[in-house]
Amino acid sequence: MDKKYIFPVLLFIGIAFFMVGCTTSTSTPPTPTTTATVTHWGFDFSTNTPTNGSNSDGQTIVWAPEHSNPAYLDWTYYRWWRSFSNTSGINYSMPYGAVELNTITRAPSTWEMSADTPLLQNWCYVSKCNDGYVKFKVTAVGTNLVTLDADWPATVEYYFSTSSYFDK
Repeated sequence: MDKKYIFPVLLFIGIAFFMVGCTTSTSTPPTPTTTATVTHWGFDFSTNTPTNGSNSDGQTIVWAPEHSNPAYLDWTYYRWWRSFSNTSGINYSMPYGAVELNTITRAPSTWEMSADTPLLQNWCYVSKCNDGYVKFKVTAVGTNLVTLDADWPATVEYYFSTSSYFDK
């Protein structure tokens, strides 16, 4: 190869390398969430506080709610979430299964009886709150007999929104 072409060829290779190797990332950063332990005594997601008062958005329970999934009727080994925005016997919570929390972008427009699936580790749920909506992922849930674990805790990662849409 003629020496007069070496510099332009090397320059072309260098420019091509930087153009291909220096692309910007289009991946979405993880959703900023808050971690909490929810119990039978209640929890307020908008303030991130355990509460046993009128501000509580809901609580964990250990008895299978009416119309529960028949696969989970053994109340001694499961926990359920009961929303306190419960009216007319509807539990305003919905299981989404083992999905990524950031894939849930809005609360459901209708609530089904399938909301009575228990809290399962690595599953995501959406629930109506007193002052908005919450989406949460169960990261740990007690499975001991009821008498050994009286607060019936579940650890969750959650994101609270004042509207039915989750912007993160």
